[in-house]
Amino acid sequence: MSRSAADEAYDALHEMISTGSISAGQQIVESAIAESLGMSRTPVREAIRRLQQDGLVEVIRNRGCFLKKSSFSELADGYEMIALFSGMACRRLALQQPDMDMTELEECIKVMEDCLEQKHIRGWVEQDLRFHRLLIQLARIPQLSAMYDHLSLYVNQVLWLITPLFVDCALSTRDHRALLSLIRQGKEEDTFQFAREHHMRTAEIIRKVDSLRSGAANFY
Repeated sequence: MSRSAADEAYDALHEMISTGSISAGQQIVESAIAESLGMSRTPVREAIRRLQQDGLVEVIRNRGCFLKKSSFSELADGYEMIALFSGMACRRLALQQPDMDMTELEECIKVMEDCLEQKHIRGWVEQDLRFHRLLIQLARIPQLSAMYDHLSLYVNQVLWLITPLFVDCALSTRDHRALLSLIRQGKEEDTFQFAREHHMRTAEIIRKVDSLRSGAANFY
């Protein structure tokens, strides 16, 4: 099936959101997006309308369209759901591991290790997101994949904010290697718990940042 220009614009906007090129609260200017994509404003307008239906964009009267902002508490709740989805996917992978090709996952980890050496945090975050998306894809659970994609686009925006200051990137990278080891060993429940706890650590960091922000606001 051929893809429409609106589909391409929708995918491009998804990419901009997931990579932090468009940040929460930022205005999405239809004409600027159309120019950057080399297309007319009509498909971009349709793509923005679809993002609004997805709950990612809000329209403010007389001001325009903006990427929806969420509270840190809402983002932490979302990450707890991501933790559950990831655990379920990894448990499935542990079950089917004899047929699983881990080449791309191993490549992700290698690039993450290189990014750590070079102190390239943005590159590390990009590979971290890719690693977890690959795990979901390899599990081959369509409903889970669809829910994960929608929710991760909504919550992963916060990673660009918290990672440089609060995330132990070296520990997370080691976690990824340990997770692949558990999958290879076929340890289904251990894999589920490890994958879930890996993401729950991020949820706890988000709640900690929220607490620090609230404390600072109360202090001043």
